[in-house]
Amino acid sequence: MSIDRSGIATSLLLAFVIVASTALTSAPSAAGGHAPHQLFATDMILWARVSPDGKWLALTSTDGKEQFLHLERAEGGERKLIYRSKDVVQPLYWVDDDTFLARFGEQTVLSDVGVTNSGEIEAGEHVVKALGTMVSALPLEAETLLWGLEMRGVSSIHRITVDDLANYEERANLREQEFGTKVAEIDCVSATWLTTPSGAPFAAHCWNDEQWLTYHAAEPGGPLRKIHQYDPADEQGWLKPMGPGEQPGNLIVTARRDRSTIGLYEYDPRTERFVREIFHPEDADVEYVRFDPVTYEVLSAQWNDGSMRRFTYLDSSKRRFEDLLGADDPPVDQIVVEASSAGRKRFVYWTSSPTEPGAHYFRDVDRDETRLVGRSMRDLDRDRLAPMTTFQVESTDGLQIEALLTVPLEVPQGGAPLVVMPHGGPIGHHDSQRFDPMIQYLASWGFAVLQANYRGSSGYGEDFQKAGRKQWARGIEDDLDAAFEQTASRPDIDASRACIIGGRYGGFSAVASAIRHPKRFQCVVSINGVSDVPFMMWDGSDAASASNAKQIFRQLIGDPVEDYDHLVEISPVYNVEALEAPVLVVYGTWDIRVPRDHSHRLIAMLDLHGKEYEEMIVHREGHSFSRNGWIRTLGNLRRFLEKHLGDASPSLAAGP
Repeated sequence: MSIDRSGIATSLLLAFVIVASTALTSAPSAAGGHAPHQLFATDMILWARVSPDGKWLALTSTDGKEQFLHLERAEGGERKLIYRSKDVVQPLYWVDDDTFLARFGEQTVLSDVGVTNSGEIEAGEHVVKALGTMVSALPLEAETLLWGLEMRGVSSIHRITVDDLANYEERANLREQEFGTKVAEIDCVSATWLTTPSGAPFAAHCWNDEQWLTYHAAEPGGPLRKIHQYDPADEQGWLKPMGPGEQPGNLIVTARRDRSTIGLYEYDPRTERFVREIFHPEDADVEYVRFDPVTYEVLSAQWNDGSMRRFTYLDSSKRRFEDLLGADDPPVDQIVVEASSAGRKRFVYWTSSPTEPGAHYFRDVDRDETRLVGRSMRDLDRDRLAPMTTFQVESTDGLQIEALLTVPLEVPQGGAPLVVMPHGGPIGHHDSQRFDPMIQYLASWGFAVLQANYRGSSGYGEDFQKAGRKQWARGIEDDLDAAFEQTASRPDIDASRACIIGGRYGGFSAVASAIRHPKRFQCVVSINGVSDVPFMMWDGSDAASASNAKQIFRQLIGDPVEDYDHLVEISPVYNVEALEAPVLVVYGTWDIRVPRDHSHRLIAMLDLHGKEYEEMIVHREGHSFSRNGWIRTLGNLRRFLEKHLGDASPSLAAGP
């Protein structure tokens, strides 16, 4: 069945038919679930910073349309709006106890803080349109900061005063003049600078059109010399400075060191030797490093323990903050310390989980009090969010796979219907234990959701990621099969009512899996899914136009000429005659990574073979849907699931 959603009259008729049929179809949840807009709410705190003296908290937040700059006392109370803008907001900084700045697009907002005689918060604003970026607020020097500029292939940092920045627009021909006092410059771009709290640069990492370069100064503030360079194609050459080492002159760096994953090390630039290993997970990469907001020392390494985002603190910093947390605070490796006062007696941390979209807390150590500063999606009922669990699966060749399962809070007798959801990519992506609006939407309507970090997924090491190469519709789907079979044995799962849903590569995998197992799934959903692999490799994707596209395709999928027969064999569009389950084909009209031609080709072949399908066109959406795109999509997706899975359990009460 082909549904044309292009006409207004047809759309209205379709809406009537769907609503009517839904009322007659038994639904997985009698109470009804979340509305899509509730789970895609965009209100959140973006950044929270504590003043050096610990008296003030500056915040930036958004409601999805505008960004806001607020100020409040550290102990809470009145929250004063300082500035609002539709431009994207960047991190904010305290320059001293009474002055902070925030960047909104090209606008820099300077604000002085005070209190009126009546005790009300008083904060002015001065908006400047300034080139460059903030490098450091120099917490040890009042009203002075480091500012970074990039001009004609040269990156430089400048020591400036707050007045220099405030008077920026009064300086004509800045490109031909000095801005403040130039501290250092290097002949490359996209520079990341490392400085001491007093503003002396000791390392930099930048790009020179061909290679990544690392610079180091033997003494902070001294001449910077190039100590390392590497080509992006040389995975073992990776070395990036992240902060100062324990020994003077040393660096904390990320590197592979002849291993398949990226770890954290102390490195001596003078001898070009690694002094010690700080932390190197065996099956994951260190992805980000967080710093002490006061001393700039490295605090923790962020990495993915399979599907869970982890923060491994250095021993010294872990003890530093473990002793500062209260009995009801999360463990230190489940939080992110975003900012603190100079004495670390007051700090802000952020935490999240599958049932918590994100929350900022303010910790006052002396009072032994922790208060909530704000939550993302503050109107969302957390008590109605379903927890996620993980389990290990052994694939057909013995490879260990991690799977994630979200089960509805209320499971009917006989078990919940199952949605299998392979992730996109497939190489270098992974599903994680985080808040996911789509998963929570489905769980709230009674569907269990199974995800699997199949071979090729990131977060498990280079060898695991490489194991996914040339495994489209082969080893990857073997891993999904193993996860499905293990999940199907659970008493709270009704695997006789199963649907497979995927986007991008996941859309390919959904149709390929249903072709592989015609009796397993009662329905299939492909969202911007690849349907014709040879077509994608030649001109059916913007990725095919890249200079190295054919090389990447050969490495990850197969040779478009030598492996043509194999690529046809794994392409859903050439194998739809084996399909028995109805298919919902969803695609965005602006997708250039997997253009709508893939969906059109699949629909044409479904028509040719007389297969049941529905088509949903999501106008003005690209490869990844926006919030509004998902809100438009999820209601129809749920009705499609209920149409094909709801009737399998007549004991369930009809839903709304």
